[in-house]
Amino acid sequence: MQDFQYEYPNIEILIERDDVAALYDGVIEGKYDIIFNLPLPGKKKSELKEMVLARYPLYVAVPPQHPFAEFHSLKREQLADEIFISYRQNALSEYDPTQAILADFADVGLMPNINFQHQAIESILLFVALGKGITIVPEYFLPCAPAGINLLFIPLEDSSLPAEVAAIWQEKNTNPAPTKFVECIQEEMPMSLKSIS
Repeated sequence: MQDFQYEYPNIEILIERDDVAALYDGVIEGKYDIIFNLPLPGKKKSELKEMVLARYPLYVAVPPQHPFAEFHSLKREQLADEIFISYRQNALSEYDPTQAILADFADVGLMPNINFQHQAIESILLFVALGKGITIVPEYFLPCAPAGINLLFIPLEDSSLPAEVAAIWQEKNTNPAPTKFVECIQEEMPMSLKSIS
């Protein structure tokens, strides 16, 4: 972003935080020129362009007294009997992380017991710390653990869930700034991620 601001000092960058659905709605409606968000698995909008910026491994969050606390890594089959606490998206959202977890587990013939859902990752992690269940989080959520709670994050080895963050913009946007911004990002990215869909 600093390189972009240096090269285009007259372009103003405003950053807003919102949930997955609101960000998608905002870019489709023209409120935002570009968003950084979770890609929509299997539901890509034809009017949107997408470039994956990063891929993150998944972790299982457990309290220290949990039997998994001694494990160095886990597989989905080992989680079959666990109670899950999951992220709940806005009811109008097309992206539902709970459905993604269910589909991922169905791939290995399992149905996770999702007992509780919440929209705030901080609340989910607090419930995990209280021993009310476990959750699966991408690596980028690890710093979100509220201060003062004790959690362990164990790598999940065999999940096929997408843990990606993408730049997403409207192909028909007449503002040249998003395209220039994406070009600037691409120059800094590793070759393995340099594709736009």
